[in-house]
Amino acid sequence: MELQARIGQRIRRRREELGMTQQELAGPELTRGFISQLEKGIVLPSLKSLELIAARLYKPVAYFLEETPASLPSEEQASRAILARALEVAACAGARRAEELLGELSPVSIDGQAGNGTWSALEAAVLAVRVLSSLEKSGTDAPEQWQRALAGLRASPGWTREAGYALAARGLVLARQGRWADSVPPLEEAARLLAGSEGQETCLVQRVTTCLAIAYARSGQEQRAAPMLRQALEEQRASRSAFMPVQVLLALARCAASVHAWDEAAELVERAQSVARAIGATSDLAEVWEARAELARETGRLSEAAQALSESARLWGETGRASDQGRVLARLSEILEASGRVPEALQQAEHALAVVDRGVERVRLLARMGRLMAREGREDEAEGYIDEALHLLQGHQGDPGLVREMALACSEVGRVLRSHGDHERAGELLARAVELYQQAGPVRGD
Repeated sequence: MELQARIGQRIRRRREELGMTQQELAGPELTRGFISQLEKGIVLPSLKSLELIAARLYKPVAYFLEETPASLPSEEQASRAILARALEVAACAGARRAEELLGELSPVSIDGQAGNGTWSALEAAVLAVRVLSSLEKSGTDAPEQWQRALAGLRASPGWTREAGYALAARGLVLARQGRWADSVPPLEEAARLLAGSEGQETCLVQRVTTCLAIAYARSGQEQRAAPMLRQALEEQRASRSAFMPVQVLLALARCAASVHAWDEAAELVERAQSVARAIGATSDLAEVWEARAELARETGRLSEAAQALSESARLWGETGRASDQGRVLARLSEILEASGRVPEALQQAEHALAVVDRGVERVRLLARMGRLMAREGREDEAEGYIDEALHLLQGHQGDPGLVREMALACSEVGRVLRSHGDHERAGELLARAVELYQQAGPVRGD
């Protein structure tokens, strides 16, 4: 096959595999028309252009240049190649794209096979893709199935790279969902398994380590995160292929704020805002305003923090990401309550509750509503919110922070009810508060 035709076909196939548009692949350096001509085999790219395209497609340059071996793989080898590609695509472009590749497998080659060795690894890979796809699409996790799939990949000789892909995909999905602390273990293991990789894994390793650095910063490990984040910035400048550039800058700002370097933190947030505006990312701008709010709150400027959170909530609303909008509105409610603006705090908590329909955040919001209603003298409504929160809490007993928040809510509402003479119900809530405090583990001041 003629070289430029081969390059064009492989660029198009890989771009479609990752679900990218021609414009996304072109980026600011190239044009969509140029990518179109490349894919049709009309033009031959310069080495510089091909290096840029290869980096964005997570492949080495050689992948687009080398001739395809003439020998055909066996059915087993073909299945393995498809699954390896699916797990790689899960890490690079998302598990939903990866699940589409499973349609290329022969059902006979996977279903009904049992035992050890390569076949169990194939089955484990299929299971991993499906669990990751479910987690990405609906947030529904299947920890037992995931551990089974991961164990199958780890135990199979020669599948270390695929296990790294699977772990990278899981960590990146959890990070996108804002579950930063949960994303750390899979990202750490993925980085270890893929360490020293060359060629097609180089960009993925950079992506994993960058996300891991952000996760460290977002989960309270700022000292560990800072050098990794600076290295990520240097690598992104060198490769011209930036991953989460706004989040890297915001994470560095968080690191600066952790040591009270307020001027440096503010400068980094300004840089992040400039980048977000340049790439036109509404969700990134929403995160920038959250960071502005946090800096304002930490330096005692509560009114400014409230304004910044209002803008962030508006932007999250534009993106359609209700869970993020609800999370920010809940934070705004906290700031307003701390400022003594309880009616406004209650209004924002109600707004948040209207957009958050499940999960830990809803439990927190119901507890907040109960506390605020009690402070406003609306005891019956406060009890209703607390009862609903306690019911939902049963599915989240493993979160000590959440359990402690519920204990505080029960305690506050119980005290209000006792002050109004409802001793029976007050006693029930106060006893429940003590039980929850014991479950969560006492902290100073409880």
